[in-house]
Amino acid sequence: MEDRGEVRAIGTTTIDDHRSLTYAALFELGSPLYTDRQAARAAGYRNVLVPEGQLFLATRVGDGDAPRDAVGLPEGFGSVVTGLSTDFLKPVEAGQPFTVRVRRLPAPAPPSDRVREFHQLEYELTDVD
Repeated sequence: MEDRGEVRAIGTTTIDDHRSLTYAALFELGSPLYTDRQAARAAGYRNVLVPEGQLFLATRVGDGDAPRDAVGLPEGFGSVVTGLSTDFLKPVEAGQPFTVRVRRLPAPAPPSDRVREFHQLEYELTDVD
């Protein structure tokens, strides 16, 4: 595995059931594996599955966000997410505990007329089970 830099913050988190079901309903996901606990359990899962785009709900460390100073973000930094890449090794279930490791990566682009600074963080979520 390539070296992605030091881990700047670490903790545990979960995606709660209510948020997962609400997300699935808002985005009108058709599969009952995302919207119906009984259907997910009948398919062998403990709970409804979490769609890939929803993992952002678990990108925090413990009860709060990743500490800004730990990851090197400037004070008062407002952000816009311009890209999200996920890679599932197996389906993710609502309520499943994760270990979160946060790394600061090199800026993906130089400053521009519209953007003073680019910041890139990597959140690695590993199933505690």
